[in-house]
Formats: sequence, structure tokens, C-alpha cells
Amino acid sequence: MSSRPHDKYVFQIHTDHFQFFLEDCDSITDTSNFWDEEALNRLIDANFDVVSIGTQEFEEDIIVVLEISGKPQEELDGNSYFVDSSIVIHSGCVMVTAPESDLSKVPQVNIEPGIYNVRVFFEQLDRKNNKQKPVYRILLWKDLTQKQ
Repeated sequence: MSSRPHDKYVFQIHTDHFQFFLEDCDSITDTSNFWDEEALNRLIDANFDVVSIGTQEFEEDIIVVLEISGKPQEELDGNSYFVDSSIVIHSGCVMVTAPESDLSKVPQVNIEPGIYNVRVFFEQLDRKNNKQKPVYRILLWKDLTQKQ
């Protein structure tokens, strides 16, 4: 169940509680203890097999682009806001969910088990005069520095 060199998936998520999750399909992490002050400032919190991404949206649809590939080669400019984290995938698949998601209806993406780096880009978030949905882009790549 390994992913190809570069896979890209696009999801529309209905956010609630100003967050959404990237999580292992068999996640065992209790997210009720997430979001201390540092995590709120960074807009990301993580524990083992779940990464929680903070949003500006409550009860609104957003676009999440999940890209699974090798380490990102792109240059980061000073205008991009992004945060880094990591996640352990033990089941061989990941999901993008919201706290109120019906997990039986959430698409699952097959991925090789292991430890992955996560980089989240926050795009199109200044939307006062823009009707476009906000876009959150997640880059996911295998952490080759960790013992798998």
C-alpha cells in the first residue's frame, strides 16, 4: 500500500469548532486535550496519530488539498504562512475530518505506514471581499530521519 511519488487529493470539509484534522484512519488519540496557548498561536496541534489544524472558519466549507510526496522542494517566500508538524500512520491510511464528521462517510487515502512530516499552508484566508472558499494545503512526506 505505498503511495506513488506524488499523489494529490482535494477535499471539501465543513468546519466546526474552528478546526479540522489530518488523522490515521484508526486514530487512538483523544483530541479533547488539544489547543494550549502555544498551539492556538501556531494554528496547529498534534499528538501521535492526529494533527489538528486551526481555521478562521466556523460552520463553513473549506478546501483541503492533501499532497503526498517526497520532501518539498519549493522555495518559501515571506508571504506564505505555514506550520510544520509530524504524524504517525500505523493503519496504512489517512483521513481529513472535522470534529463533527461522520467517519463512515469520510474518504480514506491509502499510504504506507510510518512517520511523516506535515507542512500546512494557509492560502486565500484574507477573504473579506472574496467569495472563494479558503484553501488549506497539506504536504505530507515520509520522515527519513526517524527509525520507522
